[in-house]
Amino acid sequence: MPDAYQPAPTGKATASFSILKDGVAAYPVAWSDTAGPHNVLSAISVFDRDCGSVHVQEKNEVAFRPFGLDIPDDLAGVCQKLKQLLVAEEAQLSAARHPVFATPTWNPTTDVGKILSTLAYNTDLATLETLGEMTAQEGLRLARLREDLQKNPVEAAAAQRLVADDVRRLILALGGYAVTYSDEALLKLKSLADIARETRAAATAAADKAFVGLSVSGVGGTTWRALWEAARRYAEHTAYPRKAFPHSEHEVCVLCHQPLTAEAKGRLQDFHQG
Repeated sequence: MPDAYQPAPTGKATASFSILKDGVAAYPVAWSDTAGPHNVLSAISVFDRDCGSVHVQEKNEVAFRPFGLDIPDDLAGVCQKLKQLLVAEEAQLSAARHPVFATPTWNPTTDVGKILSTLAYNTDLATLETLGEMTAQEGLRLARLREDLQKNPVEAAAAQRLVADDVRRLILALGGYAVTYSDEALLKLKSLADIARETRAAATAAADKAFVGLSVSGVGGTTWRALWEAARRYAEHTAYPRKAFPHSEHEVCVLCHQPLTAEAKGRLQDFHQG
């Protein structure tokens, strides 16, 4: 249809093509619309909008591709190569990764465990290096552990049991001391001591009153009372068994072995009551 405004031609469409081959003009090629393809013109590919959509959106075997449409294929090849490089690098890093990070042996709640659990390429290792420094106290504990590990475990266990028994006995003793010397117990002892002092003072006053006017001093005192108790025990156990001291039937003094007069017996009774 050479002219849309003219009636359609009755014959077959024909054309004559002038072709450049390797930049040199060749003989014109005559073409007519026949059933079979032309042996020369069939090698020509026409690129239009429909052909562009085939290259970009659909899968098809294209005999001709314009310049510039090779970029997607090259980009896809680069992406595949990058993928291969990244997969190889990932495999290399996975092989170099220490197995301890797959099954951690550290406690994730400790300071070191928190750092190791979140270890990354940009982790600040200054804190981890600070935690790796051993203090003097930790050095002493390490030396003690090494010394303990070098000991015979049976002997060490026996020694520890002895120490534990000593500690238990010490705890029991301290517990007894705590009860004995508690505030309540000390206040009770103080009260008894106050009563004893008051009683001793009252007894001393009574003795002074009872023994006043005697020719010998010190009667009623500590030394005299020791003498009196010794005489009493001697009279009740040896001189006059089963009889209270002093007894009115005692005729002889247990100290001087002299006969007791009525006045002497009365004085013994006064001493006993004092």
